[in-house]
Amino acid sequence: MRGVDPVIYPTPVQFDREDRTFGGKWTLRQVVYLFCGLGAAGVLSTVYWLLTGRLDPFTIAGLFVVFGAPAAAFAHLSDPEVEKFRGMPLDRYLESVTRFNFLPRTWPPRS
Repeated sequence: MRGVDPVIYPTPVQFDREDRTFGGKWTLRQVVYLFCGLGAAGVLSTVYWLLTGRLDPFTIAGLFVVFGAPAAAFAHLSDPEVEKFRGMPLDRYLESVTRFNFLPRTWPPRS
């Protein structure tokens, strides 16, 4: 339509918490953490199988315990409603600690 200006209405955006998109219990961030841990265990068990030519159930179970269990714990503790680490989830707390320790500090603070 030439010559006609489309009316653009502002879209209200309200983000007060993360959406629980996976079964109503898991946020996208939690699912990514869980899949990264389980994926790392799967990749390392495949690499072990390719290098040694054998793969027993104990090796698979060990790798899934070493990588899967911490990933599940990290995913649970990164829940936005679990605020056990100075009032914030674990992943944001670790990000804050890392930023505090490794980014240069300036004084006076920039706004």
